[in-house]
Amino acid sequence: FAQAADGSAHSGIFISSLYGGAVTNKAAYTYYDASMTKKTGYLTDTGFMTGLFLQWIDPSLFQANLFLYGAPDVNYSRVLGAHANADAYFLNGSWGSCVAGVDVEDIDINMKAKAHLLDKGYSDMTMTNNVLFLMARAGAKFRFAPSDMIFCSIFPYAGITRETVDGNVTYDLAAAPPAYKHGDRDFTGKDHYFSWGANLNVNIMHFIDLTAKYLGRAKQGEYLNSFTGQANIYVSRNFGISWQTKYMDISGDAYDLYNILGATLVF
Repeated sequence: FAQAADGSAHSGIFISSLYGGAVTNKAAYTYYDASMTKKTGYLTDTGFMTGLFLQWIDPSLFQANLFLYGAPDVNYSRVLGAHANADAYFLNGSWGSCVAGVDVEDIDINMKAKAHLLDKGYSDMTMTNNVLFLMARAGAKFRFAPSDMIFCSIFPYAGITRETVDGNVTYDLAAAPPAYKHGDRDFTGKDHYFSWGANLNVNIMHFIDLTAKYLGRAKQGEYLNSFTGQANIYVSRNFGISWQTKYMDISGDAYDLYNILGATLVF
C-alpha cells in the first residue's frame, strides 16, 4: 500500500472504512436569568457516533474522499454530517507535487431538548441548525523516504473559506415575564475568512499508515483550530483496522471531539 500511495505501484486505489465510536460536544447557549440579564452557558454531552469513509487515489493525478457521519443523540440533538475534499496534483517531480483543491463540510443539527434544560432556564427548547463550509485551497505536497521501509509526505496549504449558517430556534423561558417567556426566531449568517493547514502522512513497512492533520481558521477576531489523527494497520493487502480522532473548536470554549474505530477495505 505504501508503494501505491507514493506512485511506484498501481495507479488507482479505492479505500472504504466503516466506523463506530463516541463523540463529545460542548455547546454554548444564551439564556436570561430571573432579572432578565443575558448570560452564556455551556452543555457538554457524549453520545454514540458512526461514520463511513470513502477515498479514491491516483497518486500522480488526484485524491478525493468523502466522510459521512452521524450521532443520534448528543446534547439532546440528532447530528448528521458530510465532509468531502478533492485535490488535483500537477507539476509532479521527484520532490512531490503542486496541489489545488476544494474542501466541503455540511453539518445538520436537530435539537429537541424539551424540558431537559429546565435547570438552565428553559422549560422547552427546539432548534434546527445547518452549517456549510466551503474552502478553496492550494499548496504543495512534498514526498520523501527516510529509509526503504518508511514513506512520508507533508502537504502545507492555505485557503479561503465561506461559512453559511441557517436555522430556527423556539423556546420557553422558565423564569421570565409573559412578554419574554416565549421565543421563535430564524437565524442566518455568512462569513468569509482565511484558513491554513498541513497534512502529514507516514507509512511504515507497507502496512502501518499514520496521518495527522491541522486546520486553522481566522474568524471574526478568533483563531479556531482543528486537529485530526488517523492510524490504519493493514493485516493484508486488502484489509485493515482503522482508528480516527478529531478535535474541532466551534467558538470560544465550545468544541467537538470524537474517537472512532473501524474496519478498512482497500481495492
